[in-house]
Amino acid sequence: MSLTDRNGRRHGYGPPAAAAKAGPPSGSQTRVLRLRSNSAAMTRAIGHRLGELAADGWVVLLEGQLGAGKTAFAQGLLAGVGVKSQVTSPTFTLVNEYQGRLPVWHADLYRLEDAPREFAAIGGDELLPPPIGLTVVEWADRLGELVPPEYIRIVLCQPPALRTESPTKPAAENRRELQIEFCGPGLGLAAAAFAATLPSLLAATAPAPPEPSPSPPAPPCGVRRCQDA
Repeated sequence: MSLTDRNGRRHGYGPPAAAAKAGPPSGSQTRVLRLRSNSAAMTRAIGHRLGELAADGWVVLLEGQLGAGKTAFAQGLLAGVGVKSQVTSPTFTLVNEYQGRLPVWHADLYRLEDAPREFAAIGGDELLPPPIGLTVVEWADRLGELVPPEYIRIVLCQPPALRTESPTKPAAENRRELQIEFCGPGLGLAAAAFAATLPSLLAATAPAPPEPSPSPPAPPCGVRRCQDA
């Protein structure tokens, strides 16, 4: 199979290894972080910090409803990888290729009715995981059986209060809850490094003191755990 990038070039990587379709890891191999972003700029900053840590073979899965902030997170992520060009959601091209310190494949499955079959038909399954570089997938909840054994999943949604009542301030519309799941034993060090940088990152980007989290914290939007994928 081969994949056509945003410039019309086709790339063939050969058949993916059988182990790449082994399914998601168990919950014991998962680390979950829950964050609250007060603005689109903060969402991009969180993505940027993750991009600074990105390594060959990473698969980043972005989930959330329309307007949840998936593309904003992707923009920050790719900037953190060193991509200098403008990043837009590849809704109609399906996959865009970028070059930073790593090659990046950015996919959007929104328009695919049968995403696993249609994405595999253009060679997208060969990027899960990629042989080199980083794969970022928006609307990744549509991947189905193509989800690789190791991945980072980011689920974005509005805080519950904003889903049930009108926000009292325009800025409230940009508030988001993020659940970031590092799924697989090979991502343990990345999860620890990312978590260690969060206090300074959030302090630098927060326009106001963070809102207290409920105790115990509940997953935003009722999202599924890695082991339930």
